[in-house]
Amino acid sequence: MRHFLQLMTSHVTQWYCYNNIRAILMLILVSTLGFSDGESFTIYATMIALGDINSMAGGYFGDKVVGHHFAWLFGSLILLCSYFAGSIYFTHLGHQGIYLLNMLSCGIGISRCNGASLVYSSINKEFPEEQRHSYNSLLYLMLISASFIAYGLSGFINKKFGANGCFFVSFIFVLFSISLFIYTEFDEIKKHFSSHKIGSSIKNLFKMIGCLCGIAIFGILSFQYYEIVNSTLWICFCGAIGYMIYLVQSKKTDYSHNEKRNIKMFIFYIFWFILYFVFERQFGMIMPLILSRNFDNHFFGFEIPVTNVMSIFQLLIVIFSIILFKYKTHDKLSNKQCLFLGFSSCFLGYSILYLGSIFHTNHNIPFFAVFLSIIFLAFADLFILNRIFSICRVAPKKIHALTTSTMMVSAACSFHGARFIATFVEIKKNMIENKAFTLSIYQNGFLLNSSILFVVIIALIIGHFIFSKYEQTNS
Repeated sequence: MRHFLQLMTSHVTQWYCYNNIRAILMLILVSTLGFSDGESFTIYATMIALGDINSMAGGYFGDKVVGHHFAWLFGSLILLCSYFAGSIYFTHLGHQGIYLLNMLSCGIGISRCNGASLVYSSINKEFPEEQRHSYNSLLYLMLISASFIAYGLSGFINKKFGANGCFFVSFIFVLFSISLFIYTEFDEIKKHFSSHKIGSSIKNLFKMIGCLCGIAIFGILSFQYYEIVNSTLWICFCGAIGYMIYLVQSKKTDYSHNEKRNIKMFIFYIFWFILYFVFERQFGMIMPLILSRNFDNHFFGFEIPVTNVMSIFQLLIVIFSIILFKYKTHDKLSNKQCLFLGFSSCFLGYSILYLGSIFHTNHNIPFFAVFLSIIFLAFADLFILNRIFSICRVAPKKIHALTTSTMMVSAACSFHGARFIATFVEIKKNMIENKAFTLSIYQNGFLLNSSILFVVIIALIIGHFIFSKYEQTNS
């Protein structure tokens, strides 16, 4: 139990550091580094996407080359250097700040997936099967709680010490995370190095450095040649899906009926996963700018940072997760019902934002509209994201790496899709100074999202009706 808690603390601490920077990233890109709105959307989406894409390389080296322990340490050291450099130079870098963000995404990609693998392995070793679901839920709650604390504190740190202060706080926490990890896993790390020859260890180290250089170059190309990289990712994603369809249809594979059914379910829900991420990540990108420009953030004369309003979203997910887990709501609802409830909540969230921005006279979005929309979007996160990840966990072990890769690539593509919609909403790259006109542009974005989500809900209803008839005919 103690070993699991220490590992989880190391993993959750790094998740806090990541969200500490992510919470203020849009604000500092526009106000501190001088990027336009469109450029900031591109940089934000590309950095988050690279973190997911690099997880594939980090997972490969953790599984096949150097082991999860060494890969986690290697990625954490990259993060440590990146946060330290950011604490000194970030506000002075200007447009060169994207190189530091690229290194940050490299470290996140390598460390995050290996940290998660170590925690899940600890759960499987230390606890009986009937208790594992509870500890998986505990890990999920701890990660969301870390996001809540990060969003809650980052605004105050940024206001008092600037962006460099946020990087310094992340540097301290990552240093603590590495120290705790070495203390917890010292015997395993020592055993790993003693079982490998010096020449083999040096060879693996050079492989990791070469991998780091490769993903760093890929990151710079992603920032510079966004359209080409985006198209390449989509081709990879379609190829992976095509291969999975081949596995389902081919008579040569030795999968059982249930395994093929799980693959089909995964293929079907991966598209809903992409569609959801487009809207969920767009919310994370545009809300800080909307709140900073069109929202009165004074509460009883005290100015509240906009990241604190965003932290409500994380807090509600924690509260709703506990309630749903207690009453076992996810076990009682089917996959189709969860999808319908999730997209309906997402539709209501954006519709309330749109209506609130229309009927308020002073061009500010009222607090109750923001709060209600955040409630519905938190419900959407619970019903859609949790259910899709639970489906992925039942995929056959033989294609576990493929499903994981597909998840990462699809998430990256959805971030790019979020950036595309957000940039379309902004019209052009240049920041628009007129407050009322800016709000009208966001209104168009909310209306666009609500319209697309309405079509999605209708498609779900029709699809449910068709599948029900099909199942009745077969039975």
